[in-house]
Amino acid sequence: MEGELEKRRVLGRGNEVFIGVDVHKESWHVTARAEEEEVFHGSIPSQYHALQRLVDHFKDCKVKC
Repeated sequence: MEGELEKRRVLGRGNEVFIGVDVHKESWHVTARAEEEEVFHGSIPSQYHALQRLVDHFKDCKVKC
């Protein structure tokens, strides 16, 4: 999945990326959209550093959570 996210990140470069997080005790369900296109959809561990790693993929974008 890392490679797939890396390919899709280019779609959001320089644009706004909107990240929605559905918080649960054991995992967080995350969806990221750029230019009305879904660029990430999946579950991550319920830890801040896991979310930060995901956000770091969009470092060239304006990220809104």
